[in-house]
Amino acid sequence: MKNIKLLSIIVLTLIILTGCSKKPASMKDFANLMKDKNISIYDVTDIYGYAKKAYKTDSEDYQVLFVESKNLKDMQGVFLDEVKNIYGFSGIATKSSDIEDIDKDSSEIQPNVQSGKSWGRVEIETEDNYYYVSYIENTMLLIIGNKDNANMLKEIKNAMKY
Repeated sequence: MKNIKLLSIIVLTLIILTGCSKKPASMKDFANLMKDKNISIYDVTDIYGYAKKAYKTDSEDYQVLFVESKNLKDMQGVFLDEVKNIYGFSGIATKSSDIEDIDKDSSEIQPNVQSGKSWGRVEIETEDNYYYVSYIENTMLLIIGNKDNANMLKEIKNAMKY
């Protein structure tokens, strides 16, 4: 009887874990979400050489960029570059710092950092601004905005499931 219970727990755990893998949103998902929120987006694919497709908002108060890259390796490199950028913007580190050298514990600003095999995300809130960057497989969502728009920007992040 104990073996059956143990086997049931193991099977249930495996089902839960495999069901929790992250799936990237599509460019269509992003475009539809922005349309539903009455936010204009522009095709900026030509600006990003690594991109298969890229859309960006045009606002003075915030920036939302959604990119599908040509491959996972490029996306991981771009993600790390964007992490360095938001660490610099937020004051955690200088833009030129290596991520490995950043002493996050010495900063008053504490980033929320999470990652897995083919995904990662960093979320930072300062007194004035909100920063978020996440990649899943070969897609990336980058959000930078002032604190007044943080709730709306978090709604976008949550709706995209990033």
